[in-house]
Amino acid sequence: MMIHASPLRPYCSTLLAALLGSLLGGVALTDTLAAQAFTISQPSGNDTFGARSTGQTFTPGMGVVPNPSGQGVLLLTEIDLYHGNFASANPSATTWLKIYDADPQNGGNLIAISTNSVDTTNLTFRTLMTWTFPQIPLLLTTEYWAVMTTTATMNSVDPAEVSLETANRTIPSPNAYAGGAGLIANIAKHPNDVDARFEARFFNGVLGTFTVSGSGCNSSVGLPTLTAANPPRIGTSFVIDFGNLAGNLQYVVLGLSDQNWGPTPLPVSLASLLPGADPSCLVQVSVDAVAPLPTGVPTAQFIFPIPNDTGFVGVRIFVQAAQIQPTGFSVSEKGTITIGN
Repeated sequence: MMIHASPLRPYCSTLLAALLGSLLGGVALTDTLAAQAFTISQPSGNDTFGARSTGQTFTPGMGVVPNPSGQGVLLLTEIDLYHGNFASANPSATTWLKIYDADPQNGGNLIAISTNSVDTTNLTFRTLMTWTFPQIPLLLTTEYWAVMTTTATMNSVDPAEVSLETANRTIPSPNAYAGGAGLIANIAKHPNDVDARFEARFFNGVLGTFTVSGSGCNSSVGLPTLTAANPPRIGTSFVIDFGNLAGNLQYVVLGLSDQNWGPTPLPVSLASLLPGADPSCLVQVSVDAVAPLPTGVPTAQFIFPIPNDTGFVGVRIFVQAAQIQPTGFSVSEKGTITIGN
């Protein structure tokens, strides 16, 4: 299917429907009827990321909303913390969050590391810090410890994990940490009733994601980029932002596969298809649909509405930008769209 007319938006719904329609009936999709978001929220009254901290602990089955009756596990997707009113002793531009199944200084096992790091330098009181996780299964009855660290390694607790705060907690309390300063706060009630917040988020459905991988090749202005501010979910309009465009003939290529394009294995060098093209330019997406982007501009958006239909949940679409200039061709890296609910 080739689309050459402009503007782009009127074609987006048809474009997506054609791609998704070819998948429905042939793909075993995740059961989405039980998809549910859960949250443990402590609005105030607990020490979080403050001096004299212990470890931030939480039990998925306690204090969670709504009631997780019948659930064996909850899938951790995000932890939000708000900076306390004491500066950390050793802040880092790359601070990850680790999850342990018990006190890490007393035999706790490392369960997961956040997919992102947070810059903890120069933070002010109540600054939001957010760490994300790829749906880590946590048992409802286990008390887990969340620990900040300046390394993303899977090693046991190291000095970096116990040097982010200013002092040990000296007041006895449940789950008190005695190994040294550094772990973020205990969710048990703090005697000083400090104003701080903590939230743990879980989601048992399919997370909508957009990831960028592979390699691109430069145009006259450099490598084209593609990003998305919000995840692709049913019932929403998904937006991909393309940047660093050369302003000539520019297209969005969408495909159902990043493994094969008909009989051709992917990726494949564009030079094998178009003699004279840069051999480093790789076609990484099966060319199942092509839509134009505006010309003469360095940035552009590709927008399409995703139907509010659970049958589309879990469907994966691949995308790549392609440009034609008098001096040759260029392509972006590969984007992978996974539609969630």
